[in-house]
Amino acid sequence: MNVELLKHILDYSNRLSATYNITQVLKMAIDASLEIVQAELAYLVTVDEQGELHFIVHTRVDTPTDAKAADDLSRTILNEVLQTHHSVVITDALSDERYSTKSSIKNLQCRSVMCVPLVVSGKAIGALYVENRTIKGAFRQEDLEPLIIFANQAAV
Repeated sequence: MNVELLKHILDYSNRLSATYNITQVLKMAIDASLEIVQAELAYLVTVDEQGELHFIVHTRVDTPTDAKAADDLSRTILNEVLQTHHSVVITDALSDERYSTKSSIKNLQCRSVMCVPLVVSGKAIGALYVENRTIKGAFRQEDLEPLIIFANQAAV
């Protein structure tokens, strides 16, 4: 049992229960995700009935929130997760044969990526996406657990 992870989740749950502001709740989910998995970028994206993406929260460790969030993540990976409802952990997208030829991967120089769907009643309503462009292999399969917890909280 990872005691540090449990402490982070408990802290997040306590802060979550102290607010009723949905924007604040979602921002907390993103911030907690960044901190726990040591990501550089994090996004919470929803998709509406027409399939249009809405970038609800976008956070970068090194800079303030950027209004151009839609241009700053791999839509290839995001769309895959939204369509399949399956989480992904990619250790180096630039050398992964599934993604290396995709323009978003090459243009953004994506390395380590994790993406978890937000699922409600069997339908993907969005995704939680984190990335580390500096380090390949920054994320492991076991890093998905906290992301799934935060994605479930955000979906509710």
